[in-house]
Amino acid sequence: MRRFAFSLALGVLCAAGAGFAQAKAQLPTTSDILDDIQRIKVEKDKNLRVQLSHDILEGVSEAWREQAMDNLDDKVIDGLIPLLDDDSDIVRGWTACTIGYFGPRARRAVPALYSAMTLLREERERRRLVIAPAVDSSAFIEVALERVQGVSDNKIFPELQSRGP
Repeated sequence: MRRFAFSLALGVLCAAGAGFAQAKAQLPTTSDILDDIQRIKVEKDKNLRVQLSHDILEGVSEAWREQAMDNLDDKVIDGLIPLLDDDSDIVRGWTACTIGYFGPRARRAVPALYSAMTLLREERERRRLVIAPAVDSSAFIEVALERVQGVSDNKIFPELQSRGP
């Protein structure tokens, strides 16, 4: 029950992070997203990398809500995977959440998602930190793994109950 409540809360956080804006946003193109991914890779400013990764998440979540994920090329998934190694846990979290929107289509990201989880655990041990899962990327990574591996979204994202798995 605790895991269900946690997953439910995380689903809401991930959805909120993606900004359910009232106004219709222009759907991103593969090129738009790849450009932002490239900017993240070369950007030194952590805050700008975080903002760019969040912008990508917002665009992909909008495409998902509009059932337009097929308009995004698999190159986006391939471009996102290296961002799971970013030194910012927030960038890794937003990236994992973004990958999750691709569902089973992003199965090739599973090893990188597991690596990101391992990296997070190593960081915790190195710093001897006890961090609640709601404040680091581990929860986002777990949700992404569940979605990519085909676990029913209905238990994670209640807004999907009307759409089915």
